Amino acid sequence: MALPRPALVTDNRRAADYGPPWLRRGQQVNAEAFEAFVLAEGDPARAVTDGVPSVELFLAAFLDPRSAPAGSDLLRVRIGPGGAVAMAVLRTHVPARFKYVLGSPDTYLLPAARLDRVRLVGGFRSDGHGRLLPTVDADGEPLRIRPAPTSRSVAGLPHDVRRWPGFGTRTAYALLPARSRGLPRGWLPLHQQRPVARPGRLLVEVRVPAGRTVDVDATHTALTGLPLARTRVARLHHAGVALVLGSRSYDRIVVQRAYRAQGGGWQRIGDLTPGPLPSVVADLQSAVPARVVDPPPVDAT
Repeated sequence: MALPRPALVTDNRRAADYGPPWLRRGQQVNAEAFEAFVLAEGDPARAVTDGVPSVELFLAAFLDPRSAPAGSDLLRVRIGPGGAVAMAVLRTHVPARFKYVLGSPDTYLLPAARLDRVRLVGGFRSDGHGRLLPTVDADGEPLRIRPAPTSRSVAGLPHDVRRWPGFGTRTAYALLPARSRGLPRGWLPLHQQRPVARPGRLLVEVRVPAGRTVDVDATHTALTGLPLARTRVARLHHAGVALVLGSRSYDRIVVQRAYRAQGGGWQRIGDLTPGPLPSVVADLQSAVPARVVDPPPVDAT
């Protein structure tokens, strides 16, 4: 059975940001407290304690549990005034990846910056026959977002990351062989400045087109004010990772120069032919011992 629909009011344009950078201020929000359902995305008990896994900086809530995919486990939440944005009257450009929820009269967006106005009521398991069975009492716990698995996300980060460079093409550097520093397979840390020479490593100087890397520092700054939305960006930031290049962009990255560590500094490898990152790394691998350079790992995501 669908829950009552709340009255709406136009949010103050001077209010704080919602969290997702594409969601501009002045949306239609709930004027009064109401209750709704949120997908549990796995065990409802874990969703209560650890948060709901999401690649977005928001969660979707439904007045009618039948609006959720059939057989879904759900959380029931109570949303304080201003905590939910009505999707049916959204006033912004919406990324194409979730336009399918637009116009639904019983769907609401719970932005990450307003999750402090949302409290959990309980968790429910679907019995597979359209009935929801209560499994856990939440007793007013806050609703949280936790990182989605790396199989569903960009290195465990939300979709709304900051990108570098903002425009044009810029120079960056990568150390080889790549060390993960908390990154999943297929992601390569880059440096905007030439790092200190390290024995047993090579350095490649690359040209990076606009928007091809995740700017970890800028993303960390942008997400600092969202304490109820956990991501892996803080771990990368504290590990000293500033820029991250994904394997899907390797062919678009041109290596200009390569250097080997020698005498406490970097000595340029003079016979290198500039070209795409994968082919240049393969050439370097054939020219130097395998223990010195391995190709950056390539994933299937």
